[in-house]
Amino acid sequence: MNLPVFSRIVFVFAINSVTAIRQFSTKTAYDGSFSPPELAARLSDDIYEVPRCTPIQLNMVIRHGTRYPSAKDIKAIGNLHAEIMEHDKMKNLKNWIHKFSEHEATALTDFGKKELAEIAERIRRRYPSIMRELRPIDVKVTISQKERTRDSAAAFLEGLGVPNIEWKVNDTLIRFYDGCTSFERYLDSDAAKSVLEQFFETEPFQRVLKSASQRVFTSDKSLSPKQLLLAFHYCAYETAVLRQSHWCELLALDDLNVLEYADDLKNYYRRAYGHAINHQVGCPLVEDIIHKMEEAVERFPHGRPYSKLVLRFGHAETILPLISALNMFRDDEPLRADNFDAMNERRFRTTRIVPFSANVALVLLDCGSHYTDSQDIRVQLVINERVEPLPFCEGLCTLAEFREQLSHLADRCDMAELCHASPHG
Repeated sequence: MNLPVFSRIVFVFAINSVTAIRQFSTKTAYDGSFSPPELAARLSDDIYEVPRCTPIQLNMVIRHGTRYPSAKDIKAIGNLHAEIMEHDKMKNLKNWIHKFSEHEATALTDFGKKELAEIAERIRRRYPSIMRELRPIDVKVTISQKERTRDSAAAFLEGLGVPNIEWKVNDTLIRFYDGCTSFERYLDSDAAKSVLEQFFETEPFQRVLKSASQRVFTSDKSLSPKQLLLAFHYCAYETAVLRQSHWCELLALDDLNVLEYADDLKNYYRRAYGHAINHQVGCPLVEDIIHKMEEAVERFPHGRPYSKLVLRFGHAETILPLISALNMFRDDEPLRADNFDAMNERRFRTTRIVPFSANVALVLLDCGSHYTDSQDIRVQLVINERVEPLPFCEGLCTLAEFREQLSHLADRCDMAELCHASPHG
């Protein structure tokens, strides 16, 4: 079959859509956020072991697994498809059938359950000192009010081999951003919105917008930026759940870099380093993490029960403020609308940081012969099963160092004051 070069690019993209899931930002399936060598590396337990140290507590924050689109997106893609059908030049989109229904909107998919169960199985194997003879009293599980976090917890606990653990709903801890007036005011401000809108006007985004529009419309009609991102997200959803998507055919491979950057800009300014309030609002989570660590150090030497395994199931919006508080994946240069080309090797890439089933683990290690000396206690950070050095220590922090770096959040977490203040900075 002799196709023009451009058509071959689109055709190859469509056939190999499964391999393209690595660049779908927060809509990326978990395994799609790993390179092939990283997938192989996580099968080895050696990279997680610290010589002469024994894990005594695992403190985790876990995003729900791959989910179905929202009801809003399900309705919007139906409307977009109907609009395209009036002009469509693409035969495959004519044959597209909507496989997602509004009654399953935002629900955890079977694929998402499998993601989480497999992560849990690796956790169980990786930390025998914690998992050995684990009792219900040793495990604390918190979820949000959203059903997908409950189902994620159930799948994870099943994979962990402790399916009968009870959980508690605590939105103050997991969805701390809900109802925070100053934070919501910031999200509605130009500071949170304008950078993405500016990027829509840049040459890279306009190029993708024009080429995608020309693939579907016979006239000079153009997709809107929101419609283009919707098609991008549906390409991600269908690829993750169905393993293929006709919506991917609107895009060439290089287009993914531009659309991923658009999503990264949005998350950078609305959930991460774009404003101080983005991590400040996460102080209840930081406070709880440190409290559980200190409780373990206090109780273990005396044989008193403590939470060996702390699991919190939440959302991308739960994890990104924690990542920011830890100063992880922060670039020397901030993400802006006008520096897309310069940020190709950026550290802040949500595809790798918060894919579906993203997980942040803070491992409490005893690195001495006794548990009575707090200087023998170290904190190891593992993000999405990759060991990451904490930026404010040389790899491992002592618990005292870790606490000191986060004391501005853990010791001064006054949500009433924060949420009724005017956001500055």
